[in-house]
Amino acid sequence: MLPAESTVPVLFLPGTLCDARVFAAISGALSAERTLHADLTQDTSVQDAAERLLATAPERFIAVGFSLGAIVALELAARAPHRIAAMALIAGNARPVPEADHAARRAAVAGVDPATLVGEQLWSRYVHPSRSEEKCLRALIIAMANACPPGTAERQTEIALSRPDNRPRLARLDMPTLVLSGAQDVVAPEDLQAELANALPHATWTEVANAGHFLLLEQPAACSAAFSTWLGQVDLHQSRAERQCADISTYSNASEVS
Repeated sequence: MLPAESTVPVLFLPGTLCDARVFAAISGALSAERTLHADLTQDTSVQDAAERLLATAPERFIAVGFSLGAIVALELAARAPHRIAAMALIAGNARPVPEADHAARRAAVAGVDPATLVGEQLWSRYVHPSRSEEKCLRALIIAMANACPPGTAERQTEIALSRPDNRPRLARLDMPTLVLSGAQDVVAPEDLQAELANALPHATWTEVANAGHFLLLEQPAACSAAFSTWLGQVDLHQSRAERQCADISTYSNASEVS
C-alpha cells in the first residue's frame, strides 16, 4: 500500500507503438490525479521529445519509461535532474545506435503496416518463447500499434536513432532509480541492464523471470510487486523530506516571531 500522503506525479513514457495500456499492471494502484501519460508519437528526436515534455510536465515528477520511453526518461533526467524526483527504467538501454545501423533501422519500418511490424516481424523478439502462442497478448500489442497515428513508427525510430551515448551521464543521475527487466529479453538483454544498475548511483535492479521485452504484459503481477515496493520506498523518503522542510519552515517562522 502506497503512503496516503504521496503527491509527486508519475509520468509514464510508453515504448515504440505502445500506449497507456502497456503500463496497466503498474499504474492501476495510483490515483488518477497522480497519473500522467506522455505522448511520444509526434517528435522526431529524443531531444525534441524531452524539451516538449519538460515544457508541460509538473515542476517535479517521477519518470517511468518502458523501452523507447526509458530512453526519453534518461534524456529528461540528464537535462533537468532537479525536476526528476525518481525514475524507473523498464527494458532500458543506455547505449546509442551505431551510425552504421541507422539506414537498416529506417528501412525496417518505412511504409510497413504497424500490425505487421509488431505482430509478425518483431513478435518473436518481443516475448518469452513460452508466450509466443498467446493470442490475447499478441492482439493487445497489435491493438496498441494500430491506435498510434500514421507515421508513428518512422518518427519513433528517429527518436531512438537520435539518442546519445548515455553511459557517461549515468554517474551524475543520483535520483532513486528502478531498473526493471525481463530475464529473457533479447532486445534489452541482461548486460545492458547490469550496465545501468552498476553505473547509476542509487539504482535498484529487479530482473523478472520468464519474461522477455514486454515484461509488463507478460508478468504483470511480478512487475506490479517490484514497482509498488520501489515506489513505496521513494514515496516514504519524499514524505520524510517534505516533513523535514515543513518543520524547518515552522521553526524559522517561530524564531522570527519571538
